[in-house]
Amino acid sequence: MRKKRLFVVVNKKIKKNNTIAKYIAPKADQTFKKILANKQMYAEDIEKATEKRMEEGRAEGIEETKHDNARKMKALGATPEFISQVTGLSAEEIEALL
Repeated sequence: MRKKRLFVVVNKKIKKNNTIAKYIAPKADQTFKKILANKQMYAEDIEKATEKRMEEGRAEGIEETKHDNARKMKALGATPEFISQVTGLSAEEIEALL
């Protein structure tokens, strides 16, 4: 916001001291507003991308945990049906683990 305030002060001084300012100031103001809008959009895009990657990471972590638990149960001699009930993995996924 400090930049915007500075811009407003400079813009007012230009308007007072220069007749050409009535042509330059509106263009500068539009450009400044476009820059701010683009910066806002960029920040929102980064936030969305970060959130999406976090969700994907959580999903990958959950799947990895299911596979780890299934491997441990299989090593302990649990039946594929039991492992499937506990982890939600299919019989084919369980057989492919080891």
